[in-house]
Amino acid sequence: MIVFWVILNAPVIVKRTWRDKVRANMKNISEKDEEMLASFDGDTDVTKLPTTDLVKVLRLKGPDDPVFLREGKCDFGHRFVRIIYYWENIKIIFKQGSFNYIVFYMIISIIGYGISEIVYCFHLLDIINRFDTLQNVIKAVTTNIR
Repeated sequence: MIVFWVILNAPVIVKRTWRDKVRANMKNISEKDEEMLASFDGDTDVTKLPTTDLVKVLRLKGPDDPVFLREGKCDFGHRFVRIIYYWENIKIIFKQGSFNYIVFYMIISIIGYGISEIVYCFHLLDIINRFDTLQNVIKAVTTNIR
């Protein structure tokens, strides 16, 4: 379930978040950083650039900047920049509420299967919470007629 969520949703969420980060960073960019970014063009060889500059370009312009695109593929030039890119993507995914919900649901399922079946009541409570009809049934059973 988690794998399918990552395959289907993660690329869209990561791309949208990077786009939002780039917009926010470009609004608050300093003149020094603006000059540094202007010195790079699409023909710059990223393997010969300092790692600190590449990290700055990654954080300011995102992974879709022409500096990183070589023959249709992402080339970050240095392993450290690639690690930062993947670390940022992992942070983006783990900040998603729907991902956290699925992970929690899977953990509860594993605990219920391996340790105690009573834990499955959390799944039942979640199902009851999702459907209004079931909530009404619970209210009818638990409330007094008077």
